[in-house]
Amino acid sequence: MRLNRKTQPKKKDTRRRAPASRRVYERLPLNGLRRHMPRLILIAVLGGLAGWLWQSGSLQRGSDWLVASTYQTTAEWGLAVNEVMVKGRDKTDADTVLSQLEVQRGTPILAFDPQAARQRLEELPWVERAEVERRLPDHIFVRLHEREAMALWQLDRKLRLIDGTGEVITGVEAEGFGHLPLVVGPGAAAHAPEILQVLGQEQALAKQVSALVRVSERRWNVKLANGIEVHLPEENVEAAWRQLARVEREQELFDRDVATVDLRLPDRLIIRTLSGQRPPGPQQNKGTDT
Repeated sequence: MRLNRKTQPKKKDTRRRAPASRRVYERLPLNGLRRHMPRLILIAVLGGLAGWLWQSGSLQRGSDWLVASTYQTTAEWGLAVNEVMVKGRDKTDADTVLSQLEVQRGTPILAFDPQAARQRLEELPWVERAEVERRLPDHIFVRLHEREAMALWQLDRKLRLIDGTGEVITGVEAEGFGHLPLVVGPGAAAHAPEILQVLGQEQALAKQVSALVRVSERRWNVKLANGIEVHLPEENVEAAWRQLARVEREQELFDRDVATVDLRLPDRLIIRTLSGQRPPGPQQNKGTDT
């Protein structure tokens, strides 16, 4: 006879279950965080200390001290300035050059900044451009490109010295440069290089020029040493100047009582004399100054 196994009744679970709303959250173990806590505190303290040192300047001062100490050590090893070589210096005072370099014998050469020294040199009145190099172990090399005085510029009754580009050489007095050509009027400085180059093509005539006056910022009147005034045209200045030089060579125009020579017309010279008489010569015609 087969007997049915009696099903054993299940034991009742007497454990209390937490409500569903409380089972949403978990409590994470803190063992890992506790293990790393000392290291995190150390990092935080060191970070705060570094920030305080930076804000207070102590870190920067410490860094500067380390750099200065390193430079001094290299100087003791022989990397120290012993000589400064300068080429191209003519108008600039030697002591001024050394002052702008901010260097002296024994200065650590690795602490010397060539670019900063170059900028300081180019602030000097006569220095147009400078080149500065460190030549290890102990030399500093300087090449100066100085400006050339080209003319005196008169504006508002003041004289200024200008260079070959028409720029004013600031910080230099005009006295002592009376042998240079004089350009007068607004805009005269900027256009001086061009007109002086044109006049220089006729050397004999150019030597007689005493002043150039810029008229209406468009053209030039040239005053000669003998008192004659030449009115140049606005255009084709070179051709007009060559024409005047040829007439002077062939007819000795300036030996007469000429007051003005007007070259503004391309096909003739218009001359005004001191006496009002027309000077002889096929290329001269009496006229009035306009």
